[in-house]
Amino acid sequence: AVVFKSHAEETILRSLIPDSCAILRVPAGVDPCFTTPTPERLFRDSYAVEEYLLWVGIIEPAKNQLATIKALHDLPIPIIFVGNFRDATYYEACVNAAPSHFRFLPPMIHKSDILRAALRECRLYIESGYEPGGKSVLEAVISGAQVVIPRSPWAEEHFGDFPVYIATQSEPAIAEAVAVALSRDKNPGIADIVAARHMSPGVLAQLCDYIKA
Repeated sequence: AVVFKSHAEETILRSLIPDSCAILRVPAGVDPCFTTPTPERLFRDSYAVEEYLLWVGIIEPAKNQLATIKALHDLPIPIIFVGNFRDATYYEACVNAAPSHFRFLPPMIHKSDILRAALRECRLYIESGYEPGGKSVLEAVISGAQVVIPRSPWAEEHFGDFPVYIATQSEPAIAEAVAVALSRDKNPGIADIVAARHMSPGVLAQLCDYIKA
């Protein structure tokens, strides 16, 4: 059997799969802890911040943080980046381009209260990379965050019209998408819809049934 996490992935690779193989689609699983409330204002009080945009993940050229920093340089709301880096030169370019109210925090323990609070309390969760989003975006949506991400078959399959999509990875497109998102209220109902499709361990039921058979 060949297991895909999404229809979008299957569409790209389907022609490479022998007809004799069974095809299973098992969505990426998200830990149930991301639906659990965190202590009120835990992240905001810990880092002395009120409204903020959040980006969790590795800082590298493919993720396009530098263009996002330049696009939103004059935004009074800070961007808080949480994550490590592989390319020191690119990381330094991001730090040097960022205004003083933008912040760069080290990685946080996955599933920890402080990381979940960061997702739950952010004004917007943003990613503008050249590759489709992953579990970080799923965790953000399930935590109740409004998200700004590039349009892709993966994103449309998982979130429909809920996100504010970035038309291109250019600075004007990023700035425009964020402005639109900031004008909207959060839609908490989408969190339950996405959680129903991606909550672990339920997402593994089809794979377990196949293995047992």
